[in-house]
Amino acid sequence: MNSPEPRFARIAAMMADPTRSRMLALLLSGESRTAGELARAAGITPQAATSQLAQLAEAGLVSVRPQGRHKYFALADADVAHALEALALVAERDAVAARWQRRPLARSSTRGAAMGIWRANWAWRSCVCRWRAAICTKAQTGSH
Repeated sequence: MNSPEPRFARIAAMMADPTRSRMLALLLSGESRTAGELARAAGITPQAATSQLAQLAEAGLVSVRPQGRHKYFALADADVAHALEALALVAERDAVAARWQRRPLARSSTRGAAMGIWRANWAWRSCVCRWRAAICTKAQTGSH
């Protein structure tokens, strides 16, 4: 007997496509972008970007705001941004784990435990910041 597909599988498939993931990563900066800007960042034609963005909009991952001749795309909401950030953290966890293995923490006191939690949180956030900066730099320079 086949079990039903989890609801998140469709969304995960949307995010898994390299072209769409590059567009979503650029939108993670919080700025709205045109299809042309997203096409350049993803390394595809504007026509292909329009098709990809339509799929992302249908899946509820991006929102569209018409303004004059252009349509501006943004992440649909904070939940989508949080999901992308969480995936980025999972993707970077091996690098963070290796860093922690090089610097053992003294956890003999409550203060030591609190510092360990603070350092883990800092490492998490620094990975996301580096990931966002790399994506934004690639988008601005037009490299892939």
